[in-house]
Amino acid sequence: MRLHFRTGETATDTAISVATVGDRAMVAKCLIERGLKQPISAMLMNEKMAVVGVRLCTFLERPSGDGKEESDDNQPTTDVMGMILKADEQRWEFVPSEVSRVIFIDELSMSTEAAAMGLCRLFLEYRIQKSEVVRAWGPTAILAEAKTKQAQDLFAEQGYSILKEMQYGDDVSAQLVIKYINNEGH
Repeated sequence: MRLHFRTGETATDTAISVATVGDRAMVAKCLIERGLKQPISAMLMNEKMAVVGVRLCTFLERPSGDGKEESDDNQPTTDVMGMILKADEQRWEFVPSEVSRVIFIDELSMSTEAAAMGLCRLFLEYRIQKSEVVRAWGPTAILAEAKTKQAQDLFAEQGYSILKEMQYGDDVSAQLVIKYINNEGH
């Protein structure tokens, strides 16, 4: 299989066209628009130019002050992007205080064919730690939510530590995981 990596603006339109339909469509579209515009996000395509993998990442900086922005938690958020940003803020509650900038992996998806070839491990941190953009911005960690057993195993194999076990409804158990970059932090 010959693979093509796409990053930045050129990948955004392609990824949006293959985004999930139905209830998750708007969330997927917001994550794709936010993530693929980042220079550290990437899309993996096969020789037929079909998308076989997507890694959406965002640069996140700890909110100013004591790490907790003033907000009205009782006020419902109807805007999808607002909900995503609120979730970003809430994650900081579990991140060690010495970490002020992270790369957050919003989504890591791989086709069955590409996963069977072992590409998840390669694609997980593809061009993150060696990127000039990443070095210039200066994050000290990579943060992600592992929402499946396969994802949890993958992150553990790649040296990520669990910060928090989370439960979404009755059937989804997730882990907030972290990996320090350039031996800073831990």
